[in-house]
Amino acid sequence: MPLSNDLRMFARFANGLRDYYREPIDPACCFSALQAQVKQREDRFLQTLERAVFQHPKSPYLRLLDWAGVELGDLRKLVLADGVDAALAKLRDAGIYVGIEEFKGRRPIKRSGLELVVEAADFDSPVLRRPIEALTGGSGGVPRLILLDLDQITEDALSYGAFLEMFALAHRPSAIWRPVLPGAAATRKALMLTRLGSPLERWFSQQPSRLTSGAAKACLMTSFIVRGSRFFGGSIPKPEWTPLEEAERVARWAHECVKRGTPPLIDTMVSGGVRVCLAGRELGLDLSGTFFRFGSEPYTAPKAKVISDAGCDATQFYAITECGHVGIGCGAPSAPDDVHVLLGKMAAIEAARPPEAADGLCFYLTTLIPHAPKIMINVESGDHGVLDSRSCGCPLDRCGHSLHIRNLQSYEKLTAGGMHFLADDLTRLIEQVLPSRFGGGPTDYQFVEDHRGELPQVKIIVSPRVGAVNNQAVVAAALGALGAKSPADQMMASQLKQGAVFQIERREPHVTVASKVPVLHVIRTGDGRRKPA
Repeated sequence: MPLSNDLRMFARFANGLRDYYREPIDPACCFSALQAQVKQREDRFLQTLERAVFQHPKSPYLRLLDWAGVELGDLRKLVLADGVDAALAKLRDAGIYVGIEEFKGRRPIKRSGLELVVEAADFDSPVLRRPIEALTGGSGGVPRLILLDLDQITEDALSYGAFLEMFALAHRPSAIWRPVLPGAAATRKALMLTRLGSPLERWFSQQPSRLTSGAAKACLMTSFIVRGSRFFGGSIPKPEWTPLEEAERVARWAHECVKRGTPPLIDTMVSGGVRVCLAGRELGLDLSGTFFRFGSEPYTAPKAKVISDAGCDATQFYAITECGHVGIGCGAPSAPDDVHVLLGKMAAIEAARPPEAADGLCFYLTTLIPHAPKIMINVESGDHGVLDSRSCGCPLDRCGHSLHIRNLQSYEKLTAGGMHFLADDLTRLIEQVLPSRFGGGPTDYQFVEDHRGELPQVKIIVSPRVGAVNNQAVVAAALGALGAKSPADQMMASQLKQGAVFQIERREPHVTVASKVPVLHVIRTGDGRRKPA
């Protein structure tokens, strides 16, 4: 009887796991590896185009390039003459880009004289060798799969190793406080840390790993990876269910490490680190010297103050599910979330948002390696911020990474608590679900994401015109609708419920200077000024 697809996937990944741990990575060698990648940047990009685009007739990018009359030889000349970033900017101006809704397969690619129906899977890398499937941490119309590829995780381990070396963390005890599968971030970080020889002692998970309906495959995959790592020498610890309200468990572990004279490294979301420090303060625990590696949500000045007041340090990474690390924290930051773009792996340019998006600028991202889970060429990120080149003098700068991003925020997704829901899902909730349940119309409700305080907060604005409503019922309806589509969405909605992130506020929704009522409005700046989504 032939093996099922799942068993074949597990067997393939097991063989890859053996090879993955066969050659440990020394963090001290990671800077030289990253420097070599920068020097090979143009060649890496052109090889990716050739292998992952021009050799695959079904590639959406190939159709776009054909539409624009651009051949591989043209791209070679352009890249070699102008460099990767300038070449990508010219391609973007020529209409060679992919909007975020197009990339998710929710909208056809439309350009003058071209309409291309696409699915999210059309952007999968065609060259992955030993992938294992995991549901995305993002929201979608149908459950979407990403691929945990060990070659790509190895690539990200180099940048993680450089981070460990830069902040003298390689030999510190470490822990992860992130959800188990179907969320992929914790699994990736566990594989990286153990490949780098970090003493990964604990894996705290905000979600339980259980053999229940809808979660059995994710539970088995998690157990398989934990056991497989131990068999091949990686020693990933078994996940321990630690919901947000039990942040003191993480704080007590960090306190014990400090008492031993070895303050730990904790890899978690920004709000997770803030909760650990607040729990330590409430219990009188010494967390001094603890280092947090953050991602998944904005790291703002008020949150940075909570970390520093606890005697701790932190840095931010910029990562996305589709390709892993985009940038890693600066060793001499000009802002709490200052990151270096990984120029040997990624390209980031700033340009006008696609016509169907909100007005303003955004970052377009491009993968320079063929074994990223998704191939990206000028893909709208849904993020904006400050992109600049400067010399900061830190080790990353000295190995050729001069491009920085700071003040990063999203205009296309809700990011509070490290959980991501796209604008289309919020639109359906605001314009259809809540009005049909509680009354009013599409402009009587709004999400306001406020990053000015210590902990994430999302206000669901309900216009007084709607009349009397039960606040708890509105929150429950919102969480239920957001978590209804897939196990990944259910996990994220559960996280928001744990953190009591949603609150109701009765007032009129915010209106932009163009008299628009955006579904999502973001407040980030410390002086109270509002930036329209």
